[in-house]
Amino acid sequence: MIEQTAEPIIEVNAWPALVEAVSAQLVQRQVHPADALVLLPNPAMRQPALEAWKAHAGNGFAPRFETALQCANRLGGALPGPGDIRFDAAFDRLSASQHLRSAGMAPLPGLVSRVVQSAAILAQAAAAAGPQGRADWLSRARRALAWDQADSPAALDSALGRVALEWCAASRYTTDILFEPLPVRAWQCLFMLEIAAPDLMAQSLAVRWSDCSVRIRLRPAAIGAQVPVGCALDVGEESAIAAALILRHVEQGQTPVALVANDRFLTRRVWAMLSSRGIALHDETGWTLSTTRTAAQIMGALRACAWDANSNQVLEWLKESPVFASEPVIKLERLMREAGETQWSRYLSRHAGAPSGVGLPSKSSVEQAVLIAQLDALRATMLHERPLAQWLEALRALLQGCGLWQGMEQDDAGEQALQALHMKPGGAAELGQHPAAQLSWSPQAFMAWVDAVLEAHRFLPSPPLTAQVHVLPLGQLPGRTFAAVVMPGCDERQLPASPEPPGPWTGAQRALLGLPGRAELEAAQRRVWEHVLGSTRLSLLWHAKEQGDEPVLPSPLLRQLRLQGCTEVLPEPREWREFEATATTRPRPRGQHLPIAAISASAYEDLRRCPYRFFALRQLGLREQEEIEEEIGKREFGIWLHELLRRFHEALPPGSTPAQQEQLLDRCAQDAARALQLDAAQFLPFQAVWPNMKPAYLRWLAERVAMGQSFEAAERWIERDLVDFKLVGRIDRIDRMPDGRLMLIDYKTEAAQKTAKRIANPFEDTQLAFYAELVEEEHARACYLNIGERGEVQVRVQKELQAAREALLDGVWSDLQRIKSGAEMPALGEGESCEHCAARGLCRKDFWRLA
Repeated sequence: MIEQTAEPIIEVNAWPALVEAVSAQLVQRQVHPADALVLLPNPAMRQPALEAWKAHAGNGFAPRFETALQCANRLGGALPGPGDIRFDAAFDRLSASQHLRSAGMAPLPGLVSRVVQSAAILAQAAAAAGPQGRADWLSRARRALAWDQADSPAALDSALGRVALEWCAASRYTTDILFEPLPVRAWQCLFMLEIAAPDLMAQSLAVRWSDCSVRIRLRPAAIGAQVPVGCALDVGEESAIAAALILRHVEQGQTPVALVANDRFLTRRVWAMLSSRGIALHDETGWTLSTTRTAAQIMGALRACAWDANSNQVLEWLKESPVFASEPVIKLERLMREAGETQWSRYLSRHAGAPSGVGLPSKSSVEQAVLIAQLDALRATMLHERPLAQWLEALRALLQGCGLWQGMEQDDAGEQALQALHMKPGGAAELGQHPAAQLSWSPQAFMAWVDAVLEAHRFLPSPPLTAQVHVLPLGQLPGRTFAAVVMPGCDERQLPASPEPPGPWTGAQRALLGLPGRAELEAAQRRVWEHVLGSTRLSLLWHAKEQGDEPVLPSPLLRQLRLQGCTEVLPEPREWREFEATATTRPRPRGQHLPIAAISASAYEDLRRCPYRFFALRQLGLREQEEIEEEIGKREFGIWLHELLRRFHEALPPGSTPAQQEQLLDRCAQDAARALQLDAAQFLPFQAVWPNMKPAYLRWLAERVAMGQSFEAAERWIERDLVDFKLVGRIDRIDRMPDGRLMLIDYKTEAAQKTAKRIANPFEDTQLAFYAELVEEEHARACYLNIGERGEVQVRVQKELQAAREALLDGVWSDLQRIKSGAEMPALGEGESCEHCAARGLCRKDFWRLA
């Protein structure tokens, strides 16, 4: 660390005492106030400092109250060049990748991020060393990062640290002007305000200008009373209590209120609650720019334009972009979800060019063709390699072409995102001069760069004219005056007594690098905590459980405060209100005005399970929107199995040998996978069980052939007309028994116990009885063929098929006549069918009156 001066520290306990001490020192040293600089730890302290000086000295000359960077910028310090560290993610990632290449390392996105993070830490020490001491600092730093051997676990960290170190050593810093003598630095007396711990720059300037520097430390106020502490059950309750406390302070006129942002997730919840009440908030910390809607729109457009874009990414971009008409987009989405295609390119090749019918194309197909042509014209502009400046121009043209650009320019987050990416007119000129930017970038590299830049920047919303609540980090609370302070997140995770030092370096390495160690950070944390405890109307909060009921302990600082007897229980700030529960009645619609022309086995099963389910899903035609799943599940496996068995039995010649049957079955399995265009990698887990299923199925087939059973048809669609309606359905397979009777077979890949349960009660088994009625053969038989993944093939025959068939037909006729006559179709709300029913949100089962 930088050597401290022997000058005594002037300690004061408030801003009035601080400005009085500054004034007395100026008189003693015979320095005019305009020739003095008070170095502040952060810019937020400037306003209270100026107000305190005005109250002390009136409207006369005042010292300059500035941070080191503000002072350097005012004095005209040198601006960093394109290759210098600039704390601008757009430039810094380019420079980091260039330095990695110079060191013989691949500029992978993860390595670039680690170099940028290390350089941001080391640059503070490099800038604080000043132009005169930078060579000595660099010598010590090189020794610190040369300790790890090539085969050490920390070898990569050391190598990346050395890249960051040489980058920082070769960079220029705006604050170097502060180390220059008069008249450049333009002050005759330097006051350094310390609150928690002096920063590296302040320590270095104190050594450089020891003859004219004065250190002033702001002491924390004494704890005036017991500190209220509240323990919530979880994050949700903690955020509700914090919001209630702030609302109470605002209602009592105790503003402004400070909300300490220890936990950003919790703080966002409190922000949402207060915003809904019309509270004016000023967030001084902001949040990651990549989490804003604008950033999501930019990344969504880039992902949709990638050559391997999936269907969900393209649909998301279409729905976000104003230029695309909503009705064609909705129709295209419905078609894509019905097709179930996960890849956009595969959907185009299989479905987009298919004719809609005979003769002239329909209006819907024309609209779809125009939409796809418009979409692919935009996507084509983002598929070729080019330098970074050209990529930014292409991205701007893309956002303008899809209608997103104008909205971004009118939005705070959008404006900051465009500035962070240097996409404003003329903004990419300097960026494009960087050597790394002039290389040819692939679409994937550009997308990764944009994502990283948006992730590195923080979005700061525009402050209101008069803020009632200030959201600020813990380190910026000391030295600020608020009417009340609410500090949630006082648990061991968000408020540790000993913060983790940033960077991958050991304590010895940090000492040589000139960075504060764990002990110094702990001391600074405790001094900040002391300032917090002296705040007016302070309330501390923490929660006892995380998600999954994981216990959480209070912060060690809070536990120590309890042991000192300085806490009391926080009174409940929320107002409890009683509301009369208003339950809803179960729906009882009537469906006589929705005629039923045809009914299938699955539709009648819905009617038997729940009349309301039949009314909603079958008569009204409501249904869940199909998800375009990336992963292949049991449904796709079943479709594949049905298809391969159809192909196999239709192609199987009579008298074929077992070896020929096995070869044909394997070939049909491959043909079915290709026909369904199943992704080979995703389908591999299901295909892996095929070697177990195949011999078991062939053994079962040999037994049936030996008994004289023969294949007749597969996947046959049958319609049977009755008086007022018709029965429809598709039978998986139809065999002919030796006695001439039909055997109706339905394939099942479910658990054998579930299949056995289907036939346990013949009058509850809809499917087989329905199939028997479809074929109109009095003595037909029916069974479930359960093909298990472990190699078991079991036949479950419905032995009382004739009785079940007659009862089924009577039931169908009776039920449809009752619907036609206007009978009620109530929601039953019973049994397992409710657990995964698509109509549960419509019937409101969870809100029924229990009567």
